[in-house]
Amino acid sequence: MNADTFDDPALPELVSAAMEALDQGRGPQLEVICRDRPDLIWAVAQSLETAGRLAAMQREAASFDGLRGRMLDARYRLDERLGAGAMGVVYRAEDLVLKREVAVKILRPGILGAGEAERRFARESEVLAAVRHPSVVTIHDRGVADEDGPYLVMELLEGLSLGELVDRATALESSSRTQQKGWLEQALSPDAVREPSSLRTLVRWASELADGLEAAHRAGVFHRDVKPSNVFVKRDGQPLLLDFGIAALESRVTITREGAPLGTPAYMAPESLQPVSVPGPEVDVYGLTATLYHALTLTAPYRGTPTQILAALAKDDPVPAGRLDPGLPRDLQAILDKGMARDVGQRYGTAGELASDLRAFLDHRPVQARPVTPLTRLARRLRRSTAFRAAALVTLVGLVAVLGFVRRSEVLAGRRAESAELRRGLPPNLSIVGYGNRATTSAAERDELFERLDRMVELAEAPLPARLLRAAARLDHGDARGAARDMQVLGRSLATPYARSLAAAYGALSDEAASAGELRLDGLPDPQTAQDVYLAAFHRARDLDYAGAHELLARLREDSVAKPSVSASELYLATLPGTFKGLDDGELERRAYTMLEGARELEERIGTPTATTAHLRTTALLRLERYEDAYRVARAGLELASRSHTLSNNAALAAWRTGRIDEGIALAEATIELRPDFYPPHFTLIHCHLWRGDLAASEAVIERAPFPTGVAGERRKLGLLAAVETERAALLWNEGLEQDARAAAGRALAIYAELGLTRREPPPAEVTINQALAEGDAEAAFSGLAQLAAKHPLRWRRLATAARWMPDSLTEDEANAARSLLLEVSRAIERNSPEQQHSGDE
Repeated sequence: MNADTFDDPALPELVSAAMEALDQGRGPQLEVICRDRPDLIWAVAQSLETAGRLAAMQREAASFDGLRGRMLDARYRLDERLGAGAMGVVYRAEDLVLKREVAVKILRPGILGAGEAERRFARESEVLAAVRHPSVVTIHDRGVADEDGPYLVMELLEGLSLGELVDRATALESSSRTQQKGWLEQALSPDAVREPSSLRTLVRWASELADGLEAAHRAGVFHRDVKPSNVFVKRDGQPLLLDFGIAALESRVTITREGAPLGTPAYMAPESLQPVSVPGPEVDVYGLTATLYHALTLTAPYRGTPTQILAALAKDDPVPAGRLDPGLPRDLQAILDKGMARDVGQRYGTAGELASDLRAFLDHRPVQARPVTPLTRLARRLRRSTAFRAAALVTLVGLVAVLGFVRRSEVLAGRRAESAELRRGLPPNLSIVGYGNRATTSAAERDELFERLDRMVELAEAPLPARLLRAAARLDHGDARGAARDMQVLGRSLATPYARSLAAAYGALSDEAASAGELRLDGLPDPQTAQDVYLAAFHRARDLDYAGAHELLARLREDSVAKPSVSASELYLATLPGTFKGLDDGELERRAYTMLEGARELEERIGTPTATTAHLRTTALLRLERYEDAYRVARAGLELASRSHTLSNNAALAAWRTGRIDEGIALAEATIELRPDFYPPHFTLIHCHLWRGDLAASEAVIERAPFPTGVAGERRKLGLLAAVETERAALLWNEGLEQDARAAAGRALAIYAELGLTRREPPPAEVTINQALAEGDAEAAFSGLAQLAAKHPLRWRRLATAARWMPDSLTEDEANAARSLLLEVSRAIERNSPEQQHSGDE
């Protein structure tokens, strides 16, 4: 045996195989491993012995802290060793000049070879200096100490790495640990975890890290080793990218020996295995998505020894995240699939695109990524399989059959995806609003609606509910014969006595019929099947019997063994507000939360938010007075159905309640243009003008508003006129026009008396204000105004007036009113703070 033996090119591979056996707890059988090269058995054994001694020496060196107390350049005192990486040792240190604690990283040569280690270390300082972003660790200084070599001075981080957080979560017994946030709060702090679940927190962190990568990429810097251990989460919840030691600058491709892959195998992009790999943003997109995959599923994309991982990376896809955690939302699975696509052309092209989709998921907006179907995964695997290609030469007929099946299945999946996309933008509650507001207002809008419905019917695998929606829309637009044809198809398809009788009722309509109110549905047989119940509830709702429709669907939910269909669940939630009347505050809140939770579950079942689920959620959020969330969700819904008058109205109402007055006016006016006979946007518009103090504009809207007919509509109009006079009285009093103010207060009181409000005990705040002003007593008006201002604490005019009228010495009632006002103001400020604005409605 001579020294040349250790230069034999076969030796490294044999040593690697032996070390893998040791890593897996197996004694390496060198005779088996070296069966083709028995002459190298002794060299392999010697290499294993040397490796064992080196490992022991490394552990011993790691336990020795020889630099503690050392001064670097007479400025940085090394106080405590925090950890060590491949190239450096990190210390907590004191900056004696700026009197602050910092982290100092000192080069540890000998692992990569001094020359390469120094180049990597210099590269890390260079690239960190080139990037400034909240999600990239900040470098303060760098230098070379005479005795200790190069060092970096960075911000001192308090917190944990994402790798440590994931390890803690993995140790938990609960299978739903990524859905709860308790484990994150324990590891960090409650203030650092602002999202309602750890899933959303992890996605939020990933979006911020993607922004940091985008900033680095714009500076020409590519990290190339994004993984959980290189992500640090500070105590305040801010995630940071660490360890740019192998980062590449755009102008300098590589700093390692030619052909050596860079990065950590489990998170490495497949193209990194190529002998010549030019760095680009797609590599970091893959690494960050793989890191998010691990954090969400608590399983690394690939497992095994480095050699096993690299072999798998070359040919196999990771297990789909949804298979590891079936509870993952479909859109999030699609993002993971796209971010870890093997084909660079199918991956996000930039970290900014990844960040945009992650934020869209958090905001419940559509994402650009589309789910990868199991058949598509199979097709991709077959295309990469050498064994399959060889077998295909022998079994060509079988291959054609398989590919034909895949193609047909993908066509079917494509049809389903197109149908889902059409459904996403379908106007909410297409048929479940007042008769006069169902028909579209323009020919272009009508053509677009029926083009969408025709395509949905064409793509549908079953006739219900797309054909039912088209039948209802046809009837609302005066096409009674077209509606009857659709219902005849449904009657034949469902083949139940109820469905056939319903189809006959449509057939009996006159050609001039243009409303569900003209249907004669009495005498129909009782609905028997779940589809019958859905049909019956749908038509009750169309006849404005929302409570009756909801009762039918509630019974279906109780009696059905299987979960009701998406359409039935959607209708159940849409009719829930019909049961709100007469409820106490506690029960009303409970049902609103039921509606909100139901809409979220519906989105999970559908796999994406829709314009209808956005409408359902905003309706519930408005009931719960969560106006900021309602505004955000309504605006996202309008991106799906821009001409939806229900979403536009909800957005206008939420804008008014959050003080976005200009936007509230624009949205209300747009809603009125869409549906001139729809009363709610007129109400919002009136109050937006009152907020501004534009009484003339308020009165003009009152004069043209389509109030409901009868006593109820007249009382609404009088109440708004009284509100205008109340506002007028306050404005005039503040301007010093006391006589005019008293006259306006008297007119308001006369209206309130007509409405019967002056006889209530205690009287409403509006009555108290006007009685006091009519008597010329501004101090007495303060209590009532404070109560009124507390209802709308963002209305600065009322707050200013309350402050002006505040007595020098407050009575107990006045003090209570002032206390209530201040509490509501503080709550409103909290609800509208930036943190709350982006907290979601979970």
